[in-house]
Amino acid sequence: GGKHNHPMVAGMRNKAKLVKQRNLALHLMNYSAHLDFKKTQFTVKSVQTFINVSECDDSKTVSYCMVAISNIAAEPVVRNILFEINAMHKITNMLQHLKGKAAHWAAAILFYYFSCDKETEDRVYSAAHALLQANGASRDPQARLVALYTLNNL
Repeated sequence: GGKHNHPMVAGMRNKAKLVKQRNLALHLMNYSAHLDFKKTQFTVKSVQTFINVSECDDSKTVSYCMVAISNIAAEPVVRNILFEINAMHKITNMLQHLKGKAAHWAAAILFYYFSCDKETEDRVYSAAHALLQANGASRDPQARLVALYTLNNL
């Protein structure tokens, strides 16, 4: 094999890729927090970017992306696109990698937003039932309340 196949070089390359992906996730989170929805045109491609960046098992990257996706999903157009691109299972897979209160809160709010759309309630319930059960039993009264509102919509 050539000198580029050395495990240390591959490890450094992976680390650089991780840092880049994490920075991108942080950028998307910051960007999503300061969006003017009236001036922003969401497309399948732009929403897909948020999902693509989240696809890894690094908890910081996934957590940043969850906050970002939750922020943009306040916009009904974005929720429609997320269903259109079949992102629900990817979002559900993100749940196991979340770290920190902000990311878990963002997930709860995201599923609340999804529960507001009548035509998707079955898919929302099957994707989020574990999260809803956990939040329903949470010591955090806000988490319990959001779980209740979400279930009430379903």
